Amino acid sequence: VEGATWRFHLPEGARSIILVSRAVQPALVSPDSEDHRSCGVAVTSLAVDGCAIPAGDARRGSGWHAPEGQWQWTDGSATLDCPGADTIEVTLASILRYWRRSVDLVAGTGFEPVTFRL
Repeated sequence: VEGATWRFHLPEGARSIILVSRAVQPALVSPDSEDHRSCGVAVTSLAVDGCAIPAGDARRGSGWHAPEGQWQWTDGSATLDCPGADTIEVTLASILRYWRRSVDLVAGTGFEPVTFRL
């Protein structure tokens, strides 16, 4: 991890990966949002072996929402076709709040809002 960029070295013979994260409906954590999609992480750049895979590229398989300006949201389980790849680099934007279970909370629900950090 370097800043907001995560690097993954893939095992030999890998053909695809699944980018898994927690997900939330923005409308459930922000009162001014009407977005009821399941949003995982906002990917600002993605590269396979140093070659950029742009938002909307067909190699970004299931689990990707439509591109939005500077990023493309996952739904919490997004696939990427990358046969023969050695390295994946994923850069994320930290722009959404998620709920975190906290056993230390005394009030009501036992949940508190937190800013997402991988």
